[in-house]
Amino acid sequence: SEGSVTFSPDEKVIYYTRSSKENSKNYKLYRAFLDDVEQGKWINEELIPFSNDDYSIENPQISADGKKLYFSSNMPGSVGGYDIFYVTLNENGSIGEPVNLGGDVNTVNDEKFPYITRDNKHLYFSSNGHNSFGGLDIFRAKRVFDNYVRPLNLGMTINSESDDYAFILASKNRGYFTSNKVEGKG
Repeated sequence: SEGSVTFSPDEKVIYYTRSSKENSKNYKLYRAFLDDVEQGKWINEELIPFSNDDYSIENPQISADGKKLYFSSNMPGSVGGYDIFYVTLNENGSIGEPVNLGGDVNTVNDEKFPYITRDNKHLYFSSNGHNSFGGLDIFRAKRVFDNYVRPLNLGMTINSESDDYAFILASKNRGYFTSNKVEGKG
């Protein structure tokens, strides 16, 4: 199955995750390029080199400037469980090595669903570490120099004892997220 997708700022490159029938819980990261000739056709699909059978790469998200790709993974070098990493996307099309965001964001539990604001000033993510109300909660970390620090729980108006995750901003004052709260539809 294919998982999350993200596009380059010009929407000509797509990054996405895919699992295999043999291991449906392990996702690998791929990219493909929009065909200049045939409208809507993605070509030259390639597996991103740091993908591996031994760990999963999930929830890719490209920064608005197209310079970094954030994702969650349980790869070696994780603080624990799933951590948020990034790689540099170079102008020549090459991809840097994964960099763990470190202990300010990542805990011994799971951090997933990174979302970087258009101005790169905030990272939103979900975690069942930090000071979670139960399950995954949505947090916001502020960028200070080149690090995201001081994760703040978005509070009980958004978070619950259930899983609350995959937050995105639709505009400056409106966002969306997924939840399995009891008052949901299933």
